[in-house]
Amino acid sequence: LVATVASAVIVSVDLDASVNGGQVTIWMTGPTNVWFGVGFNAVVMADRPYVIVVDGNGAVSEHKIADHAQGTVLTPTQVTVVSSTITDGLRRVVLRRAFAGVTPDHYTFDITKGNLPIIDAVGSTVDFAYHQLKETATLGFATLDSATCVCNNGLHGWINGLAFNKYCAPEPTTDLVLQKNPTCWIQTYMGGLGCCQHKNI
Repeated sequence: LVATVASAVIVSVDLDASVNGGQVTIWMTGPTNVWFGVGFNAVVMADRPYVIVVDGNGAVSEHKIADHAQGTVLTPTQVTVVSSTITDGLRRVVLRRAFAGVTPDHYTFDITKGNLPIIDAVGSTVDFAYHQLKETATLGFATLDSATCVCNNGLHGWINGLAFNKYCAPEPTTDLVLQKNPTCWIQTYMGGLGCCQHKNI
């Protein structure tokens, strides 16, 4: 299964179940002189996701971030750097790791999920710190050698300069989609969620 999204960071993920234990290959492309990172299975920092960060020198680290905080650096390091190249002012890093996380804080990739929400950000410093640009996106996986179901991931939009993507977890996690709750879709969203974020009302 392969998925690619161009957001604040260009991210591609390949899930290969043919390798014993499953192998994930991750391509991340961002600026060369400041840090950039991607958090998996999250739509906001408050989800406290597993994050891979590439700093402005090209060093790669894994983190369990907190709500609007750097969180902790994860050990042991699970990703292996396959390559790191710079072309036309962009750094492209290729990483590999197994499907299963080595600790509960390392994300476990699931080949049965067709979509994977991510958050991504670009900093203004070499070292991992506050972001200057952030986005949310969804990796929609497709098979390379057979048919793929194309599902509705909703419309992407912006509210006060903040990205809005439809992502309401299905039952049994929530029943928002079943109730057709307007907060799940940009077309019907009426406001009220995170209304004071970054002092916007």
